[in-house]
Amino acid sequence: EGRKHGAGLEILSNKTGYRGEFAYGQKHGRGCFRWPSGANYNGEFWKDAMHGQGTFIWGEGMCYRGQWVQSRMHGKGRFDWPNGRYYEGSYECDQKHGEGTFNYPDGSKLVGIWERGKQHGLGTQVNPEGVARQGRWRHGELEHWLGSELGDDPPRDLSSTSGTEDAKVIKGL
Repeated sequence: EGRKHGAGLEILSNKTGYRGEFAYGQKHGRGCFRWPSGANYNGEFWKDAMHGQGTFIWGEGMCYRGQWVQSRMHGKGRFDWPNGRYYEGSYECDQKHGEGTFNYPDGSKLVGIWERGKQHGLGTQVNPEGVARQGRWRHGELEHWLGSELGDDPPRDLSSTSGTEDAKVIKGL
């Protein structure tokens, strides 16, 4: 009926391109989609959407490797930033959500629960020397440390882990 089926190549008028499998005219199976901005997705597609396992690399160097549902980061994955930080854990609708660990280049990390992209509930901050302390977060803000305090050092600014800088997936498949 003139619909793409099997392996193929599609170049769109806006200079985006797809190379991979088609089923009944839709991207379906394994493939690679590229945008003029330098962004690309390599992985599984289902009915024209990024769906299943895949890797999305933004032109600015950020990268997400993990599970996708209907072109959204959803499930287990790892998001890397060019400055060496990375988050590994659960995602829901393009945001950190559920258990995960945010790692910093200096070796420190924050282990805990995220809700709608922000640290929420009990969590553990581990400094570069491996010293850990537990705290309670609410909507990305530290409410208080639990147990004995480790001196008078102020809590680390964790605002950059709030999820507001999670890159949005480029739409337009």
